[in-house]
Amino acid sequence: MALDKATRTLIAASIIGFTIFVLIATFTSWPGIAASRTLNAESAATSGAATSGVATSGVVTGGVATGYGLIIEQTTVPSYYVKPGSRLTYTVSISQTGSSVSDVHLTITDTLPVHVTTDAHLAGTTVLPGGKLVWTPVLASGETWRQQIAVTVAIEYEGVLVNAVEATSLEGFYALSFYSNYATPADRRMYFPLVMRRYPRLGMLLVNPGFEGIGVPVDNPVFVPNNWTRDTFTGVPYGEIYTPAGWVTWWEEGEYARPECRVIYNEPPFTSPSRIYQGYHAGMCFTFTRKQHAGYYQHVENLRPGAVVEGWYYAHAWACDEDNYDALSCGDPEAFSFRVGIDPTGGVDPFSDTIIWSEEQFIYDKYERVGPVQATVGPAGAVTFFLRSHGKWPYKHNDAYWDNPSLYYVEP
Repeated sequence: MALDKATRTLIAASIIGFTIFVLIATFTSWPGIAASRTLNAESAATSGAATSGVATSGVVTGGVATGYGLIIEQTTVPSYYVKPGSRLTYTVSISQTGSSVSDVHLTITDTLPVHVTTDAHLAGTTVLPGGKLVWTPVLASGETWRQQIAVTVAIEYEGVLVNAVEATSLEGFYALSFYSNYATPADRRMYFPLVMRRYPRLGMLLVNPGFEGIGVPVDNPVFVPNNWTRDTFTGVPYGEIYTPAGWVTWWEEGEYARPECRVIYNEPPFTSPSRIYQGYHAGMCFTFTRKQHAGYYQHVENLRPGAVVEGWYYAHAWACDEDNYDALSCGDPEAFSFRVGIDPTGGVDPFSDTIIWSEEQFIYDKYERVGPVQATVGPAGAVTFFLRSHGKWPYKHNDAYWDNPSLYYVEP
C-alpha cells in the first residue's frame, strides 16, 4: 500500500529524531556518575573489610543487594539528580531470599548521607547529617519490610550522596546496600524528540498516599501503629487531631469549627458502611453539631517547573442531623461537598487565591473519586496538594472520610 507524502515525512522525522536521541544518550558524559560509582565502590570495600566474617556478596553499590538470606532494595525520588535544598526520599525494602518457616529478627541500620538534614515538611525522627536510624522488626516468611525516609539536601552542597543500609539478624542473615544520588543545582533533563512524546503519568509524587503510614503500600492489609502525627497548619498540636504521617491538617474557624480528626482502621465501627477505600487505614475529620470547612495538605518539592501535574483522591461523607441504625446520610442532598486543589506556587495557605480547585462534588456513604484537577508547576519547582471538605449545616453527623490521594506528572 502506497503512503502519501505527509505520512512518509512523519515516519522519516520519527526515525531521525530517535537516532539523535540514541546518539545523545550513548555519548553524553554525565557529571558526577563516575565519582559516584568510585565513592560507592570505596564505601562498600571499606564497610566489607570492617565487618568480620561477612561475605562480599552481601555488599552492593546499586539498587538491589542480595546478601546471605536477605535482599535489600533501595529506591529514591528523585531517582539520581537532586537539587540542593530540596527533598530526597528513600524507600528501603527488605525481604528474605528464600522460603523460611520461622520469623527473622532483624536489626536494620540506615546511615544517612553527610550532607542532609530532616525534611522540613515531614514529621518523623530528627536526624543529624551522617546520622543513623535503627529499626528492629520481625520479618515473617514471605513478607517485605518497607520504610520511607525523607531528608533535605544541604543548600550549599554539590556532589555525591551515599545512603548505606545494613541488615543483620539473630538467625545469622546479613546484607549491606549502598545507594548514590548526586546533588547539583543544574537542571539535568533530556527530552525525547517531539514526535515521540506520549505524555505518560510517571511515579507517585506524594508521601504516604494511602494514609497507611510512610513507606507502607496503599493496599496494606494490617493495622499499622504510630502512622499519625499532631501536625496542623497553625503549628499547634491539638489532642483531638491525629494527622496522617506526612500530611498537615487545616481548617477554618469562626463560622466553622475546628474538627476532630483521626486515622481510622478497618474495624468496627468503620466497617458498615465501609469507611476504608483500600488498605487498612483512612483519614477522617468530623465536626459534631457544627459546620465544617477542613482538610489535609502536603507540600511537594523538587518538581520540574513548567511540568503539568494531576491529582485526585477518594472520599465520602456521613451527613445527617439524626441518629439512624445504618449510619447513612439524610436531609439536604447538597449538605456536604468535597474538592481537590493544587497550589502551583507551592504555598501552604489553604485559603489562597492561587489554589486551583476542582468542581464541588456531593458524595455520600460510598467512596467516589474527587477530581481530578491539573496545574502547571511554578518556577519554584514545588506545589501543594489539598484535600477539602465542606459541611454547610451544623448537623449532628458531619463526617468526612478520605483515602488514596494521588498526584502524578502528566507531562515530562
